[in-house]
Amino acid sequence: METIALYAVAATLGAMLFFAVGVAPTVFQALPADHAGLFLRKLFPRYYLALIIGSGLAGLLWLGTQLWAAGVCLLIAASTLWVRQSLVPRINQLRDEELAGDETAGAQFAKLHRLSVIINMVQLAALIVCLSATEATIMNPELLWVFIPTIAAISLTPGMCMTLAFTLGLSQGYRPTLWMMWGELAGVATVVSTCVLLLAWIQSLSDVYFTLLALAGGSYLIWIAYRLWTQPARFSGGENQPHLSPSALLVLGYVTAVMNPKGWGFMIALLPGFMSVEYSTPQQLAAFLSVMLPSEFLSMTLYATGGSGLRRFLTTERHLANLNKVAAGLMVLVAALMLFRI
Repeated sequence: METIALYAVAATLGAMLFFAVGVAPTVFQALPADHAGLFLRKLFPRYYLALIIGSGLAGLLWLGTQLWAAGVCLLIAASTLWVRQSLVPRINQLRDEELAGDETAGAQFAKLHRLSVIINMVQLAALIVCLSATEATIMNPELLWVFIPTIAAISLTPGMCMTLAFTLGLSQGYRPTLWMMWGELAGVATVVSTCVLLLAWIQSLSDVYFTLLALAGGSYLIWIAYRLWTQPARFSGGENQPHLSPSALLVLGYVTAVMNPKGWGFMIALLPGFMSVEYSTPQQLAAFLSVMLPSEFLSMTLYATGGSGLRRFLTTERHLANLNKVAAGLMVLVAALMLFRI
């Protein structure tokens, strides 16, 4: 039963990723905007129905063995049912009213559409966590539950990629910004994969080398935490961005992630605290990517769709300082864990 539940979650995840990465962008490229909207209106109920069936089936099959995972999957099924039966019809109604000239309806449409995207991304992340955490051989479960909030907090801090998502979201809209986001995710996957393979190679040479690297990484994390805690919290974002083609946005996102030296240094410092010789490198890499990529996507979506409300939040030093302090505290926790394991 548990194996079937894992297959159901994996199939549901595959469908969600294919829809987000393959179907939706292709529809808007191949069809005029009005026709693309009508096509997706017909497709969305079927998409949500597949999500309800997949997550609901997994939840029922996990009831006897993985109670927390069953609860998460059943909650996903219930929330998707609400989205399908209540939220989506309301979004469609508001869109029709907006096209008829109602500006108030347009603002409400944007708000509810953003809510539906965030719900879908949270569901995607939750299914990935279920798939990773219920597979006992993929990664140390205790380390995984420290890794998830650490990455989530770090992703939310306004670095290069989040600033880029924010400015492009304001100047070009969320859909064009998605191309930059796909490129950035590919760049993050490149950086993480390269760092994990490098660390695994060092780990295979001698425990002494890996211990020294973990010591240096833990010290570096403490230094970063100190900087986050003490430095002034500032965020710069603007709307004066030239219009870019999808391919240019894709390359921009990838290059921004890969050419950021701080990203490389941070991964080299962070990952030794979560790697173990007891688990294979491909399995640990899969666990890292299954946490990092959804977290990055959700954070960039929040920045790209946040609009004026997020601008007010990010330009308030107190709010940014609190966010930085949360990230700093988690980094100190990870550094302490790394140094304790040496």
